[in-house]
Amino acid sequence: MSNPGLYASIYEQIREYAELVDTVLIGLKSGTSQPHDPIRQTLGNLLITLAGETWESLPTRMIALMLRDTHKTSQQKWQQLGQALLAEQFDPNFTKDLEDLAVALEQEQAGTITKMRGSIR
Repeated sequence: MSNPGLYASIYEQIREYAELVDTVLIGLKSGTSQPHDPIRQTLGNLLITLAGETWESLPTRMIALMLRDTHKTSQQKWQQLGQALLAEQFDPNFTKDLEDLAVALEQEQAGTITKMRGSIR
C-alpha cells in the first residue's frame, strides 16, 4: 500500500472513531443517551479496549498508540470513561474527558491529512 493509501486508511479509521465520540457526546448533552444505546455501548467498550496493553485489531492498536504518544492520554482514564459510559448513570464530570478525546481525534485527523498531502508530492 502506498503512503497516500495508508494515510487515507488511517484517516478513515480516526474519522469513524471521532464520529462515534461526537454522536455519544451529543446524546449525553441533549439527555437522550441511555446506557443501553448501541453507540454508547460501542464507545464504552472501545475505550475499555484502548485501556488494555494488547489489542485485537490493528486500527484499535493504532488509535491507542497515537493517543497515548501524542496526547499523553492515560489508559486509566480510558478505562474509567468506558466504564462510566456503560454505567446506568453517567457522571457528567466525564463529559469534559469525552470532549478532550474528540479534540485529540480531530487533531489526529488534521495531522494525518497533512502527512497524506505531503506524501503525494
